[in-house]
Amino acid sequence: MILLAMSTVACAQPDPLAGYRAASPEERATVMRVIEEYYALVDRAEVTGDTSALISRHPGLAKGQQRERGINIETWTAEQTHALNLREVRVDIESYEPVRVYVKDTAAAAFVHALFT
Repeated sequence: MILLAMSTVACAQPDPLAGYRAASPEERATVMRVIEEYYALVDRAEVTGDTSALISRHPGLAKGQQRERGINIETWTAEQTHALNLREVRVDIESYEPVRVYVKDTAAAAFVHALFT
């Protein structure tokens, strides 16, 4: 009995974000569609060098770039990747682990550990 309690406590993880809860399967599916669209736009921007569709869909990415912290670096990354003259860029968003999605009211947060090829 004590072993079971210790095992349960050892596996329990605190909330990753205060006030957020794990998304239901339906909520996760909705958030995953947004994430997949985002990465499709990033992929296209990296191949073409044109970030207009990405910035149009996600205008917040156009401001507050902090390269040293990896914040809003999509335009810079697209420029760097485009310079490599790649014909195709792919992102496997669940290559390493499933995307972890959390929700709070109308907000959502997702932890993505993706493989770029």
